Amino acid sequence: MRLRHLAGAVALMAALAACSDGAAGTGGTAAAAGASAAAAPSGSAAPKGPTVTRLGVTVTGGFGQAPAVGVAGGATAPAEPAVEVLSAGKGRVVRAGDLVVTGYHVQSWGSGGAPSATLDDTWARGLPRLGVAGPRAADAWAKVVVGRRAGSRLLVVAPSADGWTTGAAGATGPVAVVLDVVDVVEPGGAGVGTAVRSGTGGGYPTVVGAPGKAPTVTSVVAVGTSKKRRSRLLVDGAGDPVDAKRTLVVQLLEVDGETGRTVNSTWGGSPVLMPGRAVLKTVPALKAAGVGSRAVAVLPATSTTHARVLVLDVLDQV
Repeated sequence: MRLRHLAGAVALMAALAACSDGAAGTGGTAAAAGASAAAAPSGSAAPKGPTVTRLGVTVTGGFGQAPAVGVAGGATAPAEPAVEVLSAGKGRVVRAGDLVVTGYHVQSWGSGGAPSATLDDTWARGLPRLGVAGPRAADAWAKVVVGRRAGSRLLVVAPSADGWTTGAAGATGPVAVVLDVVDVVEPGGAGVGTAVRSGTGGGYPTVVGAPGKAPTVTSVVAVGTSKKRRSRLLVDGAGDPVDAKRTLVVQLLEVDGETGRTVNSTWGGSPVLMPGRAVLKTVPALKAAGVGSRAVAVLPATSTTHARVLVLDVLDQV
C-alpha cells in the first residue's frame, strides 16, 4: 500500500511539473527552490570557511547551503556510526513520528584506494527530502534526526550498509553525510482555513470535503473535454502567503476529467514536496492565498490524455 502511494505521488508530481511549462523541471528553478527550502529555519550562522571536524571530514558551507565535503587523506572512519553536530538549530525538537524535511549530501569515504565521490545530494536534485522520523524507519536519516532541533546541521559517518547509499548502485565502504534538519511539518496545517466555495459550475468539477480532510470529486460533468486551463480557490488558508520561492508541502488528488476516476492521490500516504513556482504556475488561484489553502485546477485535454482535475492542499512551506 505504501509503495502504491509513493508511485502515485511521483507520477502526480511529474504531471504537475509538465503542466508548468518546465518550471519544476528546469535545474535552475528547482535548485533555487531546494536551496531556499534548506535555508528556511533558524539555524546557526554560516561558517566563513572550511570546518575541519573531529571525524576527519572537512565541510565548507553553513546550514541551508549546499556543502562541499572532503575526507582528509589517511583519515580512518570510525568503526561504529558517529554523529557530530556542526551547528545547532533553535527550532522544534524532532520526535518519532514527526514529518520532517531534510537536506543531505552523501560522500564516499574513499577507502581502499578509491577516491572520495558524491553519492547523493538533495541540493543537486533541487528538492529536499520529506519523510517520517523514527527509530524503526527504513531510511537512515529518519533515525538520526530524532531528538535534533530544526535548523541543525549534522555530520554523520557510517557504513554504507546503514542505508545512506540506496540511490548509489554498488556503493561500498564508509560514507560521510552532511544532514540539515530543515523543518518539522505540522500535519494539521491544511485544516487552518475557511471554505470559500465548492468548485461547482463554470467548467469546474464538484469537490466536497472539509478543510484538512481528504477531498472527493463527486462530479466532472462540467469539465468534459475542457481545452482551457483554469483554477479556483476552495479554501482560503490562514497561514503566511504562499511563496513562489519556497518549497511547498502539499497533498494532491488527481482525477480524470472525463470519467471521474481517481488517477493518483497522496491522501492516505505522505504529502509531497513541490517547488512553489511550479505549483503557482499550474494553480494560479493560490497566488493570493495563504498556507492552509485548497484549490482545484482543470488541466486541458491533450492528444493522449483526457482533461484532468487537480485538487491541491498546501500544508506548509519551507
